[in-house]
This record gives sequence, structure tokens and C-alpha cells, in this order.
Amino acid sequence: MSQNLGNLNINWKKLANKGKETEKVERIIKTFAQQQEDIINGFIGQSSNNCLFNEKLTNLSYEFEEYLELRLNNLISENNQKHNEDLLKKRFDIYKLELFKYLNNKINRCIFSEITFKQGYYLYKLFEALAKTNSEVIFKINPKNIEIYSSNDSQTFLIRILLKVKDNHYIYYNPLVLLVNLKNVVQALKCKKTDRTSTNLIIKKDKVIINLHSRIFMSKIRRVIENLEVLTQENKILKDLMGHKHSGVFILDKNKFLHLLSQSQRYSEVLNLELTKEEVIFSESNQFNKSIINWDKNLIKKLELENNSIITSFSIEHLKVIANFLFESNPNLEFYLEENLPLKIRTNFKTLEDSFGIIFIAIRN
Repeated sequence: MSQNLGNLNINWKKLANKGKETEKVERIIKTFAQQQEDIINGFIGQSSNNCLFNEKLTNLSYEFEEYLELRLNNLISENNQKHNEDLLKKRFDIYKLELFKYLNNKINRCIFSEITFKQGYYLYKLFEALAKTNSEVIFKINPKNIEIYSSNDSQTFLIRILLKVKDNHYIYYNPLVLLVNLKNVVQALKCKKTDRTSTNLIIKKDKVIINLHSRIFMSKIRRVIENLEVLTQENKILKDLMGHKHSGVFILDKNKFLHLLSQSQRYSEVLNLELTKEEVIFSESNQFNKSIINWDKNLIKKLELENNSIITSFSIEHLKVIANFLFESNPNLEFYLEENLPLKIRTNFKTLEDSFGIIFIAIRN
């Protein structure tokens, strides 16, 4: 009788040890799964030719499975985790099957991209500013970000916004270019700053789904935009402008820029800009009057120039549009100049993580 009980105790110990090993493996897989979106984007980001699925779309691709195993081994090495190899292999095979089903479900639902912003109010303010330039906007889905294009009807004022967040807040599946009504987007994104809203955009071929979550009221709001048009061509003008280099650059902070606007358009609709190695000079004039506003090099954050000077002219009305994009506390504006090229102005949107905007303003003779 005691011998049988002894054997029974030994069996319980084996089961207990197996249970502990299983728990270790489950913890490893759980940690790995928490990094899933980062891992997917990491694989896609290595090369635009990387495919998640095999040719028949019946399983994960061999390259993606290899990458998954590499990331798993890195995770285990970093945490110095001991485990049962056989148990981990069996559990990892199950995980890969679950991942395939998850990704396949996403593709079947025609999701091309998904992006999340913790401070959704500022995303609303960004699109509110865009709506003051045109009635439509172009969404371009890239592996690492979403590009937004807009311009006025005459294309003398062009805007490129890059929506970029941390990897775990962005998911990319396939490239896509969409034309979207800005009024619809602004209405869908609208929220109050005091609501502390996080905003999630799910972009599909036939609709954009916008999910809002208020951290104050714990509410979940879902809005859907279906008035879309799929485009097959990119904006060639913007693509060409992005390829040019500029020999002059200087920075104005928000307060100096708004001060400039308040003191401009007294005598002309055209503002002249001259950049030298010692100062930046804004001027305007008519037949009888002239106004000059200047800042010495030591009074602005940055001034760099390859040549002796650059002179250009542009519409003050176009410059005023930029004020709509200064919704953050104290952003900087980087001005890039080159002879016979449009004025290029960049500003970062720190509340939207790594997002930024570039505005091109046509020169005036």
C-alpha cells in the first residue's frame, strides 16, 4: 500500500514539474504576443518585398516564420529564460497558427492600415486646419506612416503631413491611396480637449473607421466615413518638390511668426524675404510706402546659409494659412529657401508623436 502511494507521489511531482514548465512557456509566448504588432511592422519594414503569407495564402511565409523564430530567440536570450524546448516548439506552432488566422481575418476585412493617437484632440485640430485649405485630402498608406496631401485649387499652396507614431500604435497591411472629404473627417474626429480622447483610425478600401475613447467619461464612440475614392496616381508636384535641396534655412518660433503676421500686409499683399548670413529680413512696399521687419542671427534659433544671400517673395495670405497649424503651445517653424523654388516650411506636431507637416508656398514675381 505504501509502495503504491510512493509511486502516486512521484507521478504528482512529474505533473507539477510539467505544469511549471508549461507556465514558463506560456509566459514566454504571452510576452512575445504583446510585441506582435511591433514584430509584424519590423518584418515589413526590412523590405517592401517582404510578404506575410505564402504564395497560395494558405500559411505564413517561410521568411516571416524565420523572422518570428529569430525574434523569439532574441526575447529568450535577453531575459535569460530557461524552458522546455519541446513544449515551447509545440506552443509556438499553435501561436503561429493563431497569428495566421488573425492576419488572414484582417486581410479578409480589407484593412489596409491602423493608427492610434493618445491625444486625439490634436489630430482633430490638425484636420480642422487642413479643412481651411481645401475640401478634400489624400491619404497615402506607407509601411511606416500615413501621408496626407492637400492644396488649394491653383496648387500655389501645397501641404504634406506625415502621420507617424510608435510602432505599437501603427499597423500596416497593404499600400493604398484614397481621396477623402475633409468635412467628413473633421466631423468624425471632433472632440474636446478636456475629454482626454484617444483616437484610432482603421483605413479600409471602402471606408475609414474612427474610434474615439474618452479617458474621462470612459465612453467609446465609433464613426464611419464611406465617401471615399481610390486613387491610382500620386501628386507628382509634391514628389518633385520633396526631392529638392535648399541652401538656406532659419527658424522662427510661434510667437515671432504670429508677430510677423500681425505687422504684415500694411502696404502690399506680397511679402519679400531676404536671408543673409547675419539676419533675416521681411519687407513689403507700394508706390509710396515701405515696411521692414528683421531679426539678427543671434535673436533666432537657427540661421544657416551656403551663399551670401537669398531673396524670394510670396503671398502673405498663404503665410496666414500656416497659423491654423500652430495649435500646440510653442512650435517652431523651419523656413527653407532656394532661388526660384517655392518656400518650404516645416513644423513638428509633438502631441502627435513623430508626426510633422511640410508646407510649400509658390514664389511671386
